Amino acid sequence: MVMVRTVEVVAALCAGPGRYDLSVKALPLLSRPLWMKLLASAPVVALALTLLFAATGPVHAKPKPLVFCADASPEGFDPALWDSSSTSSATRPMFGGLDVDVSALSGHPQVNVLKTQALNVSYLAFNLQKPLLAKREVREALDIAIDRDALFKVLFPRGDALQAVSAFPPSIPGYNKSLKNEFNPARAKALLAQAGVAPGTVVALWALPISRPTNPNGQLMAQLIQADWAKVGITARILTCEWGEYLKRANNGEHDIHRSGWSSDVASADDFLAPNLSCSSSKGGIKFFNKELDSLLEAARAAVDETTRLALYERAQVFFKRERPWITMAHSALYMPLRKDVKGFVVAPDGSVDFEGVWRE
Repeated sequence: MVMVRTVEVVAALCAGPGRYDLSVKALPLLSRPLWMKLLASAPVVALALTLLFAATGPVHAKPKPLVFCADASPEGFDPALWDSSSTSSATRPMFGGLDVDVSALSGHPQVNVLKTQALNVSYLAFNLQKPLLAKREVREALDIAIDRDALFKVLFPRGDALQAVSAFPPSIPGYNKSLKNEFNPARAKALLAQAGVAPGTVVALWALPISRPTNPNGQLMAQLIQADWAKVGITARILTCEWGEYLKRANNGEHDIHRSGWSSDVASADDFLAPNLSCSSSKGGIKFFNKELDSLLEAARAAVDETTRLALYERAQVFFKRERPWITMAHSALYMPLRKDVKGFVVAPDGSVDFEGVWRE
């Protein structure tokens, strides 16, 4: 309902010059015939709207010869499986049956495409109930074995995402700029040997079954990681299943390693760290929890002085990077296409749309 009303607001904004009261709630719904009329009469506006409000590409139902996640259930698992191989990337979203590339609008004489960094992070989460993954050396080895530069060239060829180093984006106060990612297969092999991990050890890597801005193709990302891990002696068995089942099974701790993520509507370090890395957030020891990190987060939350608080968050991130509870992957970019005569619009990093103070010349 909110999406439809916002579509109408933009349509009204593009209809003619002047200033509009865009906080009005009593807007009629934009029906499909009206949408098709808008598409026919103002295709540039309609195409812009497809990018403005759709978050993911289409997911096509398709029979599969394999039963994914079968290992997670002794009785077997046979849901309606999904083929995301034809899913559009994060910057080619769908709305009203249209598949639109943002680059098609970038050079349009009547359209500005605004871009900002979103408040999100994607990562690979370890099940710390698994003895192998409970070892810090193993988690670090799997992290530094991934060639992020090569992966990003394939998944984000236009630079639509930023490599994630910490648990939250660098635009958030308290981000520790001294931290870096590392790609070092030789050291990864040494860490695995130090942890007593034999070559050929198998782990289950759960591929994301849907498209996300921070992971436009879950199967492809999993395959790239699988190839990197194979070079250091780890065999990744890629599994996936329907999204609802995926979430349920991961929450139950049936995974080894699965792709997860977090997004926020506020630029707060605590909003990323506390819900995901505090002791209270760990259910039965599946997620990472550590009393030392907990004490840092509690001290930061209680600190009145901003400098002290941000310094504590920086220390918490050093601890985070040392312990590697996640393999951090990406922060996505956010695109907003607007007519060039629309003024006063500011792109919000949480993806919300606020038209207060917006007008058309």
